[in-house]
Amino acid sequence: WSWMYLKRVRNLLQMRKRCIKDLQKVSADTLVLTGGKDPSISESSGTWIGERIQGEIKHVHLPQAGHLIPFDKHEDSRSRAMHEMIQWLNA
Repeated sequence: WSWMYLKRVRNLLQMRKRCIKDLQKVSADTLVLTGGKDPSISESSGTWIGERIQGEIKHVHLPQAGHLIPFDKHEDSRSRAMHEMIQWLNA
């Protein structure tokens, strides 16, 4: 049991390192949604990502949303996220 947990943590850390390194390769415009009640991703992550990619970024922070915004229990957050995404895709 414990060795499996440590192996998964190690794999996640390796994947995180690769993702951070590869952010500089992103040249597409990017929409970043963050939720104020997300315990794992902070609002400042949107700014942090924007500083590392080559394309334009639009960061939308939803104060009442959690991590899985499309499935969030807060209906206003879900609606705003979908509205922002449709606007961004149509721009």
